[in-house]
Amino acid sequence: MFFFFVFSKYSFTYCFVWCRQCFVYSKFGNITSFFCFFIWSIFNNYLASYLVTIYWRFKL
Repeated sequence: MFFFFVFSKYSFTYCFVWCRQCFVYSKFGNITSFFCFFIWSIFNNYLASYLVTIYWRFKL
């Protein structure tokens, strides 16, 4: 489970940096930043649930 802790912590940091870059470099500002965060959170949740499923399947 340590891997998942590190993965979630790293992905959160990456999301923060990525959203900040979207916010800084876009003309729309907050809207684009929120959109980037929304897309990344959906992708991150899907990926995390997929990895957890694989982890439990191989553990059992």
